[in-house]
Amino acid sequence: MQNEDKTMSGLTGAIVMNIDERGQSEDDLRNSEERCRVFIELITEAIWRIEIEPPCPVDISEDEQIECLYRGGYIAECNEIMARMYGFESTGELVGTRVSDMMPRGEPENIAQLRAFIDSGYKLINSESFNLDKEGNTRIFSNNLTGIVENGHLHRVWGTQRDITERRRAQEAVRKSEERFRLLFEQMLDGFYMSTPDGKFVDINPALVKMFGYSSKEEMLRVDIPKELYFSVEERKSYVRDSGSEESDVYRMRRKDGTTIWVEEKGRYIRDSEGKVLFHEGILRDVTERKLAEEKLIESEKRYRFVAESMPEQVWTADAGGLVDYVNRRNIDYFHFPTESLPDAEWFNLIHPDDMEKTAEKWNHSLETGDDYEIEFRLKRWDGAYRWHLCRANAMRNQQGEIIKWFGTNTDIEDLKKAEERLHESETKLQQSQKLESVGRLAGGIAHDFNNMLTAINGYSDLTLRRLAGDDPLRANILEIRKAGERSAQLTQQLLAFSRRQVLKPEVIDLNEVIVDTSNMLQRLIGEDIQLITVLDPKLGRVKADPGQISQVIMNLAVNARDAMPDGGNLTIKTVDVEIDHDFEKRHIPAAPESYVMLEVSDTGTGMNPAIQKQIFEPFFTTKEVGKGTGLGLATVYGIVKQSGGHIQVRSEVEKGAVFGIYLPRIENKPEIDETRNSPGQSRPAGEKILLVEDEDMVRSLTVRILTESGYVVTAARNGVEALRICAEEDCGFDLLVTDVVMPQMGGRELAVRLSETLPGLKVLFTSGYTDDEVFREGITEIGTNFIQKPFAPDELVKKVGDILGVDKL
Repeated sequence: MQNEDKTMSGLTGAIVMNIDERGQSEDDLRNSEERCRVFIELITEAIWRIEIEPPCPVDISEDEQIECLYRGGYIAECNEIMARMYGFESTGELVGTRVSDMMPRGEPENIAQLRAFIDSGYKLINSESFNLDKEGNTRIFSNNLTGIVENGHLHRVWGTQRDITERRRAQEAVRKSEERFRLLFEQMLDGFYMSTPDGKFVDINPALVKMFGYSSKEEMLRVDIPKELYFSVEERKSYVRDSGSEESDVYRMRRKDGTTIWVEEKGRYIRDSEGKVLFHEGILRDVTERKLAEEKLIESEKRYRFVAESMPEQVWTADAGGLVDYVNRRNIDYFHFPTESLPDAEWFNLIHPDDMEKTAEKWNHSLETGDDYEIEFRLKRWDGAYRWHLCRANAMRNQQGEIIKWFGTNTDIEDLKKAEERLHESETKLQQSQKLESVGRLAGGIAHDFNNMLTAINGYSDLTLRRLAGDDPLRANILEIRKAGERSAQLTQQLLAFSRRQVLKPEVIDLNEVIVDTSNMLQRLIGEDIQLITVLDPKLGRVKADPGQISQVIMNLAVNARDAMPDGGNLTIKTVDVEIDHDFEKRHIPAAPESYVMLEVSDTGTGMNPAIQKQIFEPFFTTKEVGKGTGLGLATVYGIVKQSGGHIQVRSEVEKGAVFGIYLPRIENKPEIDETRNSPGQSRPAGEKILLVEDEDMVRSLTVRILTESGYVVTAARNGVEALRICAEEDCGFDLLVTDVVMPQMGGRELAVRLSETLPGLKVLFTSGYTDDEVFREGITEIGTNFIQKPFAPDELVKKVGDILGVDKL
């Protein structure tokens, strides 16, 4: 550019010299001016001529000359390039413009340029000025100036200009950028360096000096980088790479005192046009603390993995968004996972469909709030079985409190769940038992008084019917009274049955025979639209139970089945021997391991939901309409089965029928034969003496009348104390003691024991409208099995007494 400026200056000088020639002819002068004009138009730079009017004396001071130039100078001539340079469309717009309008005095560079022009003898090369264009914008120009002096005055100035505004701005920007870079270079916290390919520092910043523990920049610049700072060249991969423009590595380096630091370097190679490496520059950051933290994290992770792999629970982790990224070996073995990383979709597919929604809602809530996660749900094991699990998860957070990881465990609680279910069932059964016990006490108390009244009602009805002729108009009334009494007695028996307070008459029986005997009655009971199917095991074992009560159980279950099949269906009665072991017990009924005979009654009816199944054995619970069920049927079944030492279990689903399984202990004895039924002809009564003890006046009077009319000699007492006094004061030669069990002052059991001490052969017949199992069963065991339940019919009492005494009174 300087050579170019000198050329233009020479050209201008030549033009001025040609114009200033003395002694030329007019033609030569015109030719010279024409050539000058051609040069002005053809040259690529701006050319101008300033005329000074009046001409400026050269012998005045600099300031006066500058004032003269500003005041008298104006553009007399210029080329098109200059016009365009200043934003004018033609030279005519620029010609006549005064110097003071183009070169503001306020710009120091302009005044300096004029002083340099005057000091140089009016010839100046490469000077700079700040001129205004047409719009008033300041632009920077490089000028070559030549002044024309005649007779001691400066008449005009020729010059060339080049617009260097953009170049100067670029240079200024570069300068400022270099200043900012230097400031950043000196103040940045990371170390910065520039080095040669052979490992010599060219430049470093203070942070690098401090990082490596040197006392000054000069001291560190003398360091041989590979030898003194790097542990090995191999560790610093980026330094020896020849390809790529930018690298980043983490490796160890050595400080001045020999200690080790970890650094992260990001650097690049500076190459020439042929690709040869000239320099390497890079930024080093001390990451020792981060590296140590990472190592601690790795060590912690190893310990965590060791603990996780040793735990019996299924351990898992998930990222902040909840995606599972690790499962321990227990998970892999339990679920047969192919890897320790498991997609969420596959994980959730293991959850039981019924638990999917609540599990997802709970997990999403924890992800949103960061709350601990705890829930129970079922997971599918590798063999396809669903088992209950307790899932817990906690969030790990960073210093800002943001969740960065989830740690969780799944614990198989299937056995615990089953234990809880068994405990719940036991508690439910205990509550049911306590409820039955309470209701039973109430029922027993009612039954005791009610049976005494029914004994009188039914007994006097029977006696009255004996005396009425068949066509007597009162006979129909008495028969209705008798029927009402029988129905009331049946209701009382049901109350005693479900409360397990009735007296059973257990025998060794074959359930198949009971079912066959009951079949005809069952078919009439269930109707023609229901098919009765029996599947009876011909090798069925024996049980000890009251056959009448077992028949009642079958009848009650059949009635329930009939009501559940309003449009018809199948009623199936099945018998089979079963062995109940511990596994069976867990799956079905809470019974000790034992041999049982199972009586199963199933139907194809409407079935029951779980809520109804939990209540079906409760007394007075019914799903039937008001007036169509007492709610005692299944409660009675439950009481009879339990009092017989058995268990009952129900399985049912809505619209899939119901199955009732009754398990009675199996025994090896053969069926018992009631010898009294088939005994040879009995003798007629011979005035046998009977001691009757009864606290209810109506029952006592009725019993005395029945027995007296049957030919017996009866002595009556109101209670046990009175009976003992009678025996003490009179001849106590009684053949039979007929006594109520529950009486004030002294009950029938105690009375029987005390009388048997003085009358070893005394026979006893117990009566009661209510029996307390614990007391009465003990008494029966000691004395005998003779018992008649109130309310009893006159003929039933007479037959029972006759059987005991061996007398036929009927």
